[in-house]
Amino acid sequence: YTLCQHANIMAYPEQPSTCTEDGYTSGVYCEDCEKWISGHEVIRKHHTDENRDKICDICGESSIIKSGNCGVFDENIFGYSDNVTYTLFGDGVLEISGTGNMGDFNWLSEFPDNPYASYSFEKNEGIAENIVKSVVILDGVTSIGKNAFYSFKSLENVSIPNSVQSIGVGAFDSCESLESVVIPDSVTNIECDAFWGCINLTSVSIGNGVETIREYAFANCPKLITIKIGKNLNIIENDAFYNLQNAPEIYYAGSEAEWNNILIDSSNEIILCATMHYNADISPHWHSYVSTVTKAATCTESGVETFICDCGKTYTEEIPALGHTEVIDAAVSPDCTNTGLTVGKHCSVCGETLVACETVPATGHVDENSDEVCDACGETLNSQQEDTTKNFFKKIIDFFRKILEWFKDLFR
Repeated sequence: YTLCQHANIMAYPEQPSTCTEDGYTSGVYCEDCEKWISGHEVIRKHHTDENRDKICDICGESSIIKSGNCGVFDENIFGYSDNVTYTLFGDGVLEISGTGNMGDFNWLSEFPDNPYASYSFEKNEGIAENIVKSVVILDGVTSIGKNAFYSFKSLENVSIPNSVQSIGVGAFDSCESLESVVIPDSVTNIECDAFWGCINLTSVSIGNGVETIREYAFANCPKLITIKIGKNLNIIENDAFYNLQNAPEIYYAGSEAEWNNILIDSSNEIILCATMHYNADISPHWHSYVSTVTKAATCTESGVETFICDCGKTYTEEIPALGHTEVIDAAVSPDCTNTGLTVGKHCSVCGETLVACETVPATGHVDENSDEVCDACGETLNSQQEDTTKNFFKKIIDFFRKILEWFKDLFR
């Protein structure tokens, strides 16, 4: 087996997705091994509905993938009541609206009864038609139900309004792409396992209304390093912050004396080791990133674009390799006495030879009418010159032979 050197590659531009067809990011394709060597990632098909009027801004068709009820479970109809509803849009936004509490949901790892959960994970038979990336809860909803967004592994952000008063058990359990969350002042209790296993959660802002953080609420969030806490907190229950990788920085809205009055139950030792900031401003911080190209992409290597917020948070994105810019090296025709070259290719940017020019042998003279003159170039051929040269040397040799015979006769 020989490792492909990717000598013949082609750069392809981004192919945007449409409302009905997937697209692809820009990428570089090797014609030798017939593989994509960078980029060419799927851009999912989706409708665009920026004003949320349920009509696609581009094609004019419905932008809704699915909608239904997700209010409190009603045993009389054996279903969820319509006091709270959900709408899943084609761009991956799940909107929760209505008045009152969301329903509580049971779950099994593969078959949750949550009516919109089938769009939150990869199913056995393939990727779901749409993956929920954002949850927007509108004002009027008063609670986030038990397991409401359990294991929404592609969920990147959530918006919680000031009408929500409680966050249910396991509401955001195992949301592995969630990096930050802001809990408003209206929330009074964060229930058990609410954010358990959010392995990429780095910051949380807990509003002034929260009085109790229940068991395992933020357990197994190893990257959680920034915690803002309102001054009305009374209890942090057992293991609420279990298994944080490093001691966090805590920004507490109250005084040191008020912090010392908070009951912190067992297995929260990491909190006791935190770097404390008292009387802190816990107002939500919205990231504003400035991008810089920290590594320029070349013809064959990808680059890096770094995004930096003034709060210090950073992330990077790959810049696909540019691919070679081909220039044709023209062929050179051989003639009777000079060699030629085949067509070649090189990159005008980096100068790399993509297709080497190969030597074409000289054609040689052609003398079909045997007149000792090349039919192609008109050059006198060597046979006449060779006869003249032979005659010249023959005369010289004959001359010296006669001199030798003369000397022989002289001394006889």
